[in-house]
Formats: sequence, structure tokens, C-alpha cells
Amino acid sequence: MTNTVIFDIHRPNVAHTTIDCPQHFGLIEAVEALGYDIDDIDVFSAAVELLGLVVPSYLADNARPCACCTLIAAPVWMAAA
Repeated sequence: MTNTVIFDIHRPNVAHTTIDCPQHFGLIEAVEALGYDIDDIDVFSAAVELLGLVVPSYLADNARPCACCTLIAAPVWMAAA
């Protein structure tokens, strides 16, 4: 479990609880545009943090949870709210 959420790059009011959520459109392209390797999960995660999209879950209490990945990680989202 994690205590962070990832804000959506195109819908800033939506928060994801998994970095590989299929509903987070444009994240891979944004990381590739920065020149990072998207095949290495550690490098990908670091690039997402550099984009400023990763925040502690307690700061996302006003965000709308992603319907796709938040259902998987409901306990994390409940801790954020």
C-alpha cells in the first residue's frame, strides 16, 4: 500500500492510486517527452514525481477519485479522505 496519489495530467481534479491506471491518458507520453525510459518502472515513477503529479494522500482530500484504480485501492483512498 502507498500513502500517495497521482494526479491526472489532463484532469487535475482526478487522483489515481496506481501509477499504471489504464484511465490515466497521456501520462506515458508526458514521461516520454521528458526523455525518460518508460520501460523501467523506477525511472518512470521518478519522472512522474518530477512532473509534480505525486502527492501525499492527505493533500488530495478535495480531489475526485479515479473510478478505475481507486476501486482497487479503496483503503488508500479512504485514508486520504
